[in-house]
Amino acid sequence: MTTVLVSLDKLKDPHSGLGQFSLDLGRSLIEAGAPGLDLAFLVPRRHRERFRAAGVSLVDVHPFRKEPLRRLVRPMVPVAIRGYRAVDVWHAPHQDAKYLPFDPRVPVVLTIHDLNFLREREPREVAGGVRALQHKVDRASVVTTASAFSAEEIERHLDLRNKTMQVIPHGLPALASSPSRPAGVPEGGGPFLFAIGHVVARKNLAVLVPFLKRLPDISLVIAGRNTGSYARRMVSLAQEEGVANRIVTLGPVTADERQWLYQHCDAVVMPSLTEGFGLPVIEGMREGKPVFMSRATSLPEVGGPLGFYWDSYEPAHMAEVFTQGMQAVQRDRSYGDKLRAHAARFSWAAAAKAYIELYLEIGDRKPAAVP
Repeated sequence: MTTVLVSLDKLKDPHSGLGQFSLDLGRSLIEAGAPGLDLAFLVPRRHRERFRAAGVSLVDVHPFRKEPLRRLVRPMVPVAIRGYRAVDVWHAPHQDAKYLPFDPRVPVVLTIHDLNFLREREPREVAGGVRALQHKVDRASVVTTASAFSAEEIERHLDLRNKTMQVIPHGLPALASSPSRPAGVPEGGGPFLFAIGHVVARKNLAVLVPFLKRLPDISLVIAGRNTGSYARRMVSLAQEEGVANRIVTLGPVTADERQWLYQHCDAVVMPSLTEGFGLPVIEGMREGKPVFMSRATSLPEVGGPLGFYWDSYEPAHMAEVFTQGMQAVQRDRSYGDKLRAHAARFSWAAAAKAYIELYLEIGDRKPAAVP
């Protein structure tokens, strides 16, 4: 039996991208199951109920917050879980991992989602970020990531020391059971574009303001945290451009509200400057909605030939790409079906299968633990 501990500590913010990834990873591993695999999840206390009925072992994050040595968790952590004395494999499903096994014999699967900080920080901070991540790569046995773009960037900036790196694309989150209109979206408010993500510089959402000015008959709805300085500058720009009355900023939304927005929007817009994957692309396509996005980092890889791409953020160019793209969708009645088929290629069942195979392979070659 191979015992795998998966650290789902990012569930502390379930509305973030990493929180959603953690939830989907946990659910898909449970649904996939595997003979010879025994799962344990490191979970924030208030989210334990999400998995309690599934039969997996649950370890509370809270007792380890005061753990010394950068919160490296001792190998005896799961002692209270069905009598475990050690784990065979530890999965840290994001590069910001705060919890890693203290015992160097415990193999670690490290998931690196992106190296976005290379484009976001000053050179001095970038160097520090690379050094910090290199320490985690050195501790890992295997590295996984979600896109070929991220894999190439990881290989270019980090020393894998001949370790295996595997690309495992994200899957689509489960469909919401009861989609519901967010309170901030007026009923019968007319056609709208939908953007989702924290309103921060790397999401580049402010370029949608002058773009929207060229589309007088449509509104923009943005879901995501919007409390920072970049969000305030975007509000000021919208007021200057005279389109503030056509922009709705909702803040974080529930899964039911997110589903409703994808279903009722006319198109999804994603002018992001840097992404490690780009989940909103396939979430929008699953609903048969055209997606307009940057031709940057991993987005063309995820959107494929069915996506529409901005090569610059000049408002006239963005409006032209949008108008021509919507006309192409209207001419081809099967376009929505093509988008749904493309999105269906990204499956959490396939991702879970790949992770489970990796766990079992690593567990088989783990050296015997000392009692």
